[in-house]
Amino acid sequence: MGPYFATAPFALFLFVLVYVLTGREDDIRPGTIFMLMGVVQWLRLTCGMYVPLASQHLAETLVVCKRIENFLLLEELQKVNTEKTQKVEELQKVNTEKTQIVHNGNGVSSCGREDKHASNVEITSLTAKWDKNSAASNTLEDISLAVRPGRLVAVIGPVGAGKTSLLMSILGELPAQRGTVRVRGKIAYVSQHPWIFSGSLRQNILFGQALNKTRYDKVIRISALSRDLTILPKGDSTLIGDRGVNLSGGQKARVSLARALYMDADIYLLDDPLAAVDTTVGKHIFDKCIMQYLKDKPRILVTHQVQLLPVADEIVILSDGHIQSQGTYNELAKSGVDFSELLKSSEDETSEKYRHNLQNPGCHQYETRNGALSTHKRHSVTSVDSLGEDYVPDSVQLPDEEERETGNIDLNVFKGYIKAGASIVLLVAFFLLLPLAQVFLVGCDWWLARCGSSSNSSSSSCFSSSSIVVVVVIIKIAAVVDLVVVVVVIVVVVVVVIVVVVVVVVVVVVVVVVPILQVGGLWKVRVVVVVLVVVEVLVVVVVVVVAAAAVVVVVVVVVVVVVVVVVVAAVVVVT
Repeated sequence: MGPYFATAPFALFLFVLVYVLTGREDDIRPGTIFMLMGVVQWLRLTCGMYVPLASQHLAETLVVCKRIENFLLLEELQKVNTEKTQKVEELQKVNTEKTQIVHNGNGVSSCGREDKHASNVEITSLTAKWDKNSAASNTLEDISLAVRPGRLVAVIGPVGAGKTSLLMSILGELPAQRGTVRVRGKIAYVSQHPWIFSGSLRQNILFGQALNKTRYDKVIRISALSRDLTILPKGDSTLIGDRGVNLSGGQKARVSLARALYMDADIYLLDDPLAAVDTTVGKHIFDKCIMQYLKDKPRILVTHQVQLLPVADEIVILSDGHIQSQGTYNELAKSGVDFSELLKSSEDETSEKYRHNLQNPGCHQYETRNGALSTHKRHSVTSVDSLGEDYVPDSVQLPDEEERETGNIDLNVFKGYIKAGASIVLLVAFFLLLPLAQVFLVGCDWWLARCGSSSNSSSSSCFSSSSIVVVVVIIKIAAVVDLVVVVVVIVVVVVVVIVVVVVVVVVVVVVVVVPILQVGGLWKVRVVVVVLVVVEVLVVVVVVVVAAAAVVVVVVVVVVVVVVVVVVAAVVVVT
């Protein structure tokens, strides 16, 4: 807003200056001045306020249009045929035909008669890619899988094999290009990156559902959160998240798992939920939760812990988006699958995750997992029943308490605020300039009002001939001084540039060129010439930049001096 208030006085000054320099000072009358003020005020409102606001809004509009354009140019989502389905148990009771298509790559619906062997998840010849326009290979290629109630399917493979993408295709996040994905029932998904929201721990687990005390207590127990609740300030009512207590990575993982368990879903997709917990807690969660509490549910467990594979009903080994091997543990062992190599790959994957989280403080930190994967080196001998005795929960980091103060504001607060913004000298100058600015602002209006209301007599008129003569003389003197100072500064700058260049060239010739020429050699002469030219160019550039900066500073100072002189002259004339 500075230019908005400064343009009107400066424009009036320029108008008067033009009148004086062109010899038309006799035309300066109150009517002329007030007419100029009206025009300047109108221009100030347009150029000083509307144009900057229009430029600001134009920039914001361009940003908004760019965002809308990017959104509209996104790839269209593939339409998926969805239909609410019944649980497999209900279908077995009624024994009726139901259409169970949820995700169909070719968009064609199909139906089939359900029986007691119906699968909750059925994938047939699935081929999928995140970006269908990309030339890269498919994320998943020819995947076929069926998961029936009560079965545990373990999915393993190296990093980038497509394990998480397989779960995303079941969730409908990864659209199918070919093949079908049939899902029957409600899905609960446990991500490999656990998340919590700002709220109490109970709210994070219930996730908007009604509280069932019996089920809630059981979920807390099998998720190994009972001991953690004892160290929280308010138990499960403790605020967690951005504005609350900071939980460790293992605690976040167990809260995320408890949230999925409390949903009582029909299908459970578990994306490496044991990676962030230690060995004892991991064994407890696997035995009590995955193997017992969810024993009647279809479970797809993505894991890198090969010691869990023998108890899985089916094992799927992925490699580059393909199913490398599929079957039970015994079948794969007989077929020659090297589980020790898989164990090594899984350990490398886990170590990479651990190093990544140590190097990135924003990511959740993993709990100590010594020996979690090294089943061939050491097995945990801690029984699940003794978890309450041996398990020590992670300490929680309480948020910084903010104390609320009442009463008068301390003087030190103002001092700190002033020191943070500027020094005491600038503050004093600022407070001195404020009343001075108001004096000049009000003084101009007062002078113009006095001029407009004065009589036509030369003795009382603001624009008497004597006043105009004084103002004209002062303005002309200021203009001449301004011109002389600018010319002198330019001449001095040019002389300084020439002198500096000559001195530098002489020094280079005496110190560098002469000794080298005395040695002789044509190549040395060339080197001398190149060095001389480079040095001269650098010196000229530096000197010109410094000179230009000096000229700008001098011109600004001269303009300020001229304005001050004119203001002083006007004050003298008025008085």
